[in-house]
Amino acid sequence: MEKTDILKYCKFYHGEKVNPYDKKTTNAMWWDGERLLCDNSSVDPDFFNRIIMSLKRCIKEKGCSGTLIDEQIPIEKRAIIYYLDLWHGRSFPYDSLDVIYTYQML
Repeated sequence: MEKTDILKYCKFYHGEKVNPYDKKTTNAMWWDGERLLCDNSSVDPDFFNRIIMSLKRCIKEKGCSGTLIDEQIPIEKRAIIYYLDLWHGRSFPYDSLDVIYTYQML
């Protein structure tokens, strides 16, 4: 999937070169995560498709719940949430795991 296609599903990142949010806010963190997803997808055109396949495998194996299995939400949007959840857990291990819910609720 092309970066321009992924941008349609991003809440915070819209292709800006500089993060427009106050660095101490959750919005700034989500902007960084969405930017990283888009950058990775630009370098590796199959990157986003692998995220989708990983999410589908997680759903099939009943390894995820909530928004990630809600079929009313496009799989592309759920893949971004899935990626951000994994990215956040790796990049900010001391944050509350519930922070992903703030992204989903915005």
